[in-house]
Amino acid sequence: MKNKSFRTTLKYVLEKEKAKLLDSNMGGKTPTQLAKEFGAARRLRPNLKRACGHIVLSIPHRDTNHSKGGYHEHLTDEQYVDIAQRWLKEMKFLGDGLHNSQYAIARHQDTDHEHIHIIASRIRMDGTVVSDSWDYRRSEVVVRQLEKEFGLEPTPCSNERVAEKVKEKGIETKESDRRAPTQRQTHHESGKPTVKQRLADIIDEVSQDKPTMTQLIGRLQRQGVKVHPTFSTKGLFREAIAFELDGVKVAGNKLGSAYSFPGLQRKRGVSYECDRDLRAIEKAAALELVGRRRQRKKPQLELS
Repeated sequence: MKNKSFRTTLKYVLEKEKAKLLDSNMGGKTPTQLAKEFGAARRLRPNLKRACGHIVLSIPHRDTNHSKGGYHEHLTDEQYVDIAQRWLKEMKFLGDGLHNSQYAIARHQDTDHEHIHIIASRIRMDGTVVSDSWDYRRSEVVVRQLEKEFGLEPTPCSNERVAEKVKEKGIETKESDRRAPTQRQTHHESGKPTVKQRLADIIDEVSQDKPTMTQLIGRLQRQGVKVHPTFSTKGLFREAIAFELDGVKVAGNKLGSAYSFPGLQRKRGVSYECDRDLRAIEKAAALELVGRRRQRKKPQLELS
């Protein structure tokens, strides 16, 4: 994530409850002190709008109710600093002499899973700028290497290209069926899984035994997930589907390749037969229509 304001980012990271500053190549300790020091590099490139690099690195965590069971890993402060510095070097924030960026590393323990925040200047002290070209993909490759080196549970790669790059490093990996989270989603301020993550988890859980599409829809609805099939203007089912949780509607293909209508069949093993399942699909669409009508008919408050 590339931000405009060092001060705002530092305040968010360091003023969280139980936040701990682990390491920095600057002398300041508070958000105000550090922001002032970051300003020295910023003055070298005043026209660069997003000079503040903000990265979140977290270790694997699963709740006990996850289909694979509970899982939690732990690293020491020293290991986190080592990982962060290695990441900074591989991503070209750190080099020799003045070819270095200012940085601060902080640890958060405000959620069930441990994670660190790296705040780094994209402007090095020699005035050069750290490239952000394909930075998310490059970062993924670096993180897969660090996972192997520190003995952490490997995370599937977000796409085939990243997986190929990781394999070139001699690391066995696989491609995730889920769409890669954006940096904003990774840095979710509540510290809780996003709606997309929760939807994918729920769909994974209820489709483990390769149900029919009718069974899948019923199970999702009992879990509080609304199912939104897409129909053409002529009333024909387009074999496209979306899901809604807590008022947030997400197209299946936005969750990942395994969650589109064809993907559910191909990758999750969900069985679909038009004659058998179309009725459940039409019923789900009818429920959506009823919900829309109720929204329109909500009484308006009158101001006297």
